[in-house]
Amino acid sequence: MTQAPASHFYACTPFTWGTTTDERDLPALMKIMDLDKVPYALWYLPVSSETHYEIKFYAPQVEGALYLGTMGGKKKRKGEKK
Repeated sequence: MTQAPASHFYACTPFTWGTTTDERDLPALMKIMDLDKVPYALWYLPVSSETHYEIKFYAPQVEGALYLGTMGGKKKRKGEKK
């Protein structure tokens, strides 16, 4: 997914959070979030990553924010091999 210049992605768990920046694209952000091996919420925000905004209950308070879903955190099923 390509992002507009004045937008970014935000990902969070109860333990950590991260955003895309000029130096970190979406695949890199997702790779970092996957390191915790817990599900994380992913949002698309139509504002620059430099914009300051409030977070309430893990949700960014930005007009036009789109919740893209819960990612990562895949658990092995009983008997499933690595």
